[in-house]
Amino acid sequence: MRECVFLFNLDAIVQDKNSKKNSSILEFINDNAQHCYFKQDCIDENWKKMVVAIGNSESDIAMMEKADIRIGYGGIKEVMPEILSTVDYAIYEEKKLVEFLERLLQEEKMILSRTVIISCAGMGNRLGLGTTKALLEVDGKTLIVRHLEQLQEEKDVRIVVGYQASSMIEAVLKCRSDVTFVFNHEYQNTGTGASVALAAKYANEYVLSLDGDLIVHPEDMKKILACQGEFVGGVVTESDDPWMLQTYMQEGTEYVRAFEKNNGNYEWNGVAQVKSERLRDGSGHVFQLIEPHLPIPFMLLRTREIDTQNDYEVAQKWVKNGFC
Repeated sequence: MRECVFLFNLDAIVQDKNSKKNSSILEFINDNAQHCYFKQDCIDENWKKMVVAIGNSESDIAMMEKADIRIGYGGIKEVMPEILSTVDYAIYEEKKLVEFLERLLQEEKMILSRTVIISCAGMGNRLGLGTTKALLEVDGKTLIVRHLEQLQEEKDVRIVVGYQASSMIEAVLKCRSDVTFVFNHEYQNTGTGASVALAAKYANEYVLSLDGDLIVHPEDMKKILACQGEFVGGVVTESDDPWMLQTYMQEGTEYVRAFEKNNGNYEWNGVAQVKSERLRDGSGHVFQLIEPHLPIPFMLLRTREIDTQNDYEVAQKWVKNGFC
């Protein structure tokens, strides 16, 4: 990766909502002064460096246009809609911003580290309810809140937004502020693979990919989070329009060898944990990013995916019956 330089809107980072100085950001700037500039500074157009812009207001658009990576920071003031329509990421907590900037500077990846990516950019056309599916309520909780409650101990959670992005951000921030929002501005023309590829940039060593329209049995989520290596998740067929997993056994371990539309041992449920370097390029489905790297160990999970009205009704009954 090219050397990073950081271009800040000083007004956006110096003081938080309680009039306290954002000491962690100021410390980061002080420790990395050779990398840090402010938006009034002139940026050399001939730099062979990666420019990272951090701002929150309409006046920052020109600064953002110079950048390779654009971050909307809402830790002090609201990130304006004009900025949200152009940024790659939105971060609302000082600590999380500093962690993200430090990750960009790291030359070596952290050992046994994981980024969780939740794909929530789609329009949910097949369901026909006019809302992004992660905001659907099941037994009084939205799907995205259910994910976040199960991921409380995960330090790097990234939510890919597109359709109804502002509503998604608002709903998430009521539950958790230390989340990084990744924007898929081409959500109408791309699949979940493109969303995951965007969020996998500058991620930790492993990526755990989850769909926003999925409910995971609480005990199985514990199994997922305890896994220290790669896996592809599947379920006994339960949705209306499944992609299938073909598997085989070798020395006591079950492996996924192929994805097929109509033929397989289990249904692909969109859950996978793989090395992030495998996911950084693609635009179709997530399984199409994973396919070239098969075989990968299989993990049987109890999940419910919501693509159709029937799926929605089945998922509601499943949760209300105690995940039985």
